[in-house]
Amino acid sequence: MSPRVGIIGSINADPSVGVERHPHPGETILGTGGQLSPGGKGGNQALAAARQGAETIVIGATGADANSDVATRLLRQAGVDLSHVAIVPGPTGLAIMAVAIY
Repeated sequence: MSPRVGIIGSINADPSVGVERHPHPGETILGTGGQLSPGGKGGNQALAAARQGAETIVIGATGADANSDVATRLLRQAGVDLSHVAIVPGPTGLAIMAVAIY
Protein backbone atom coordinates (compact mmCIF):
# COMPACT_ATOMS: atom_id res chain seq x y z
CA MET A 1 0.00 0.00 0.00
CA SER A 2 1.42 3.39 -1.06
CA PRO A 3 1.59 6.25 1.43
CA ARG A 4 -1.06 8.92 0.92
CA VAL A 5 -0.05 12.59 0.96
CA GLY A 6 -2.18 15.73 0.83
CA ILE A 7 -0.60 19.08 0.00
CA ILE A 8 -2.19 22.50 0.41
CA GLY A 9 -0.20 25.22 -1.29
CA SER A 10 0.70 27.42 -4.21
CA ILE A 11 0.82 26.17 -7.78
CA ASN A 12 2.76 28.55 -10.02
CA ALA A 13 4.32 28.94 -13.44
CA ASP A 14 7.86 30.20 -12.89
CA PRO A 15 9.70 32.20 -15.55
CA SER A 16 13.48 31.87 -15.30
CA VAL A 17 16.33 33.65 -17.05
CA GLY A 18 20.10 33.21 -16.93
CA VAL A 19 22.09 36.21 -15.64
CA GLU A 20 25.84 36.83 -15.28
CA ARG A 21 25.24 37.88 -11.68
CA HIS A 22 22.32 38.69 -9.46
CA PRO A 23 21.18 42.31 -9.79
CA HIS A 24 21.55 44.82 -7.01
CA PRO A 25 18.29 46.32 -5.67
CA GLY A 26 16.77 48.56 -8.34
CA GLU A 27 19.30 47.50 -11.01
CA THR A 28 18.38 46.17 -14.43
CA ILE A 29 20.72 43.64 -16.05
CA LEU A 30 20.57 41.63 -19.26
CA GLY A 31 19.51 38.00 -19.17
CA THR A 32 19.77 35.12 -21.62
CA GLY A 33 17.55 32.21 -22.51
CA GLY A 34 14.35 32.12 -20.60
CA GLN A 35 11.78 29.45 -19.95
CA LEU A 36 8.50 28.95 -18.14
CA SER A 37 8.42 25.99 -15.74
CA PRO A 38 5.96 24.53 -13.25
CA GLY A 39 6.58 25.61 -9.67
CA GLY A 40 5.13 26.90 -6.43
CA LYS A 41 5.89 25.42 -3.03
CA GLY A 42 2.74 23.30 -3.02
CA GLY A 43 3.22 22.14 -6.59
CA ASN A 44 6.87 21.26 -5.98
CA GLN A 45 6.05 19.30 -2.82
CA ALA A 46 3.22 17.41 -4.51
CA LEU A 47 5.43 16.53 -7.47
CA ALA A 48 8.22 15.28 -5.18
CA ALA A 49 5.79 13.13 -3.17
CA ALA A 50 4.24 11.61 -6.32
CA ARG A 51 7.65 10.88 -7.81
CA GLN A 52 8.55 9.00 -4.61
CA GLY A 53 5.51 6.76 -5.09
CA ALA A 54 2.98 8.41 -2.76
CA GLU A 55 -0.66 8.69 -3.74
CA THR A 56 -0.80 12.49 -3.82
CA ILE A 57 -3.58 15.05 -3.81
CA VAL A 58 -3.00 18.79 -4.03
CA ILE A 59 -5.39 21.51 -2.89
CA GLY A 60 -4.80 24.93 -4.40
CA ALA A 61 -5.70 27.22 -7.25
CA THR A 62 -4.45 28.48 -10.58
CA GLY A 63 -5.65 31.35 -12.71
CA ALA A 64 -7.90 31.11 -15.73
CA ASP A 65 -5.05 31.65 -18.20
CA ALA A 66 -2.64 29.66 -20.39
CA ASN A 67 -0.11 29.50 -17.52
CA SER A 68 -2.47 27.21 -15.61
CA ASP A 69 -1.55 24.39 -18.01
CA VAL A 70 2.17 25.09 -17.53
CA ALA A 71 1.77 25.14 -13.74
CA THR A 72 -0.02 21.77 -13.60
CA ARG A 73 1.68 19.90 -16.48
CA LEU A 74 4.20 17.89 -14.44
CA LEU A 75 1.63 17.23 -11.70
CA ARG A 76 -0.73 15.69 -14.27
CA GLN A 77 2.12 13.64 -15.76
CA ALA A 78 3.05 12.33 -12.28
CA GLY A 79 -0.55 11.28 -11.58
CA VAL A 80 -1.24 13.84 -8.84
CA ASP A 81 -4.94 14.18 -8.04
CA LEU A 82 -5.85 17.74 -9.12
CA SER A 83 -9.59 17.43 -8.49
CA HIS A 84 -9.33 20.01 -5.68
CA VAL A 85 -7.40 22.60 -7.69
CA ALA A 86 -9.69 25.54 -8.42
CA ILE A 87 -9.44 27.62 -11.58
CA VAL A 88 -10.07 31.20 -10.46
CA PRO A 89 -10.48 34.42 -12.47
CA GLY A 90 -7.22 36.20 -13.13
CA PRO A 91 -3.66 35.09 -13.72
CA THR A 92 -1.81 32.04 -12.42
CA GLY A 93 0.84 32.88 -9.84
CA LEU A 94 4.33 33.65 -11.13
CA ALA A 95 7.62 33.68 -9.22
CA ILE A 96 10.51 35.03 -11.27
CA MET A 97 13.79 33.11 -11.01
CA ALA A 98 17.15 34.67 -11.82
CA VAL A 99 19.74 31.90 -12.17
CA ALA A 100 23.38 33.06 -11.93
CA ILE A 101 25.53 31.41 -14.62
CA TYR A 102 29.00 32.48 -13.45
